[in-house]
Amino acid sequence: MKCASTASALLRYLEGVGYEWPRPEEERRLIELARADQGGTGAALLERYRLLVLCLAQDCVERGLPLPRLVEEGSLGLSHALQRYDLDSACGFTLYAAWMVRSRIEYAVQAHSGSIRLPLAAARKLYRYLRGLHDRQ
Repeated sequence: MKCASTASALLRYLEGVGYEWPRPEEERRLIELARADQGGTGAALLERYRLLVLCLAQDCVERGLPLPRLVEEGSLGLSHALQRYDLDSACGFTLYAAWMVRSRIEYAVQAHSGSIRLPLAAARKLYRYLRGLHDRQ
């Protein structure tokens, strides 16, 4: 029964995936409004970046966690990125959010993995190497 509810929750999430990201000036305005907590702007901004979370989660599907769990972790990383993003930063929000989402997903995968714990940087290198081997075959 849990599998059916998880699948329906994932389908509801996918229905709301937006295919158009905000322009930089609109992005900045939305972030400022979200921080001021005006009219649910934070949720609206997070809705615009669902596709980013989904794309990054799909890259990690074969590492042991189901897609709904990866999407959930990615969404938490996205909301964390919204809270911590520096508006005066040289990098854009999309780049920062992608880094935070990827880090959160990789941390969840590593926490769920077997008994041998690798540092996150070493795990990234290992996954990149294994993906290269898989692509060659």
